[in-house]
Amino acid sequence: MLTAKKHLGAEFGKMNIEKSICPNNLLHTLNKNGERYIGEHEGGIPNGEGRQTWPGGYTYVGSFKGGLRHGWGVYTHPSGKRQIGYFFKGKFRKNWKPNK
Repeated sequence: MLTAKKHLGAEFGKMNIEKSICPNNLLHTLNKNGERYIGEHEGGIPNGEGRQTWPGGYTYVGSFKGGLRHGWGVYTHPSGKRQIGYFFKGKFRKNWKPNK
């Protein structure tokens, strides 16, 4: 089983109880807290497009870099409220525009 390094942030610094790379080269993880990730990866770390879900109905669909939400994405709360925009090193940036 591959495990992420602690410096990659809260999302993927936890111990995985399940981690696999499927024949279609997508990474599938399940953490002890019920958090799941399915998507592109680099060396077993989320990188590229993916979907992250948490118990209780929270979901993020979008870009990842180095195991963190990074790039354009949509974070959906259980209530249905959505945050659509740019994430930088795991944090949502309201009204933020990356440098061109």
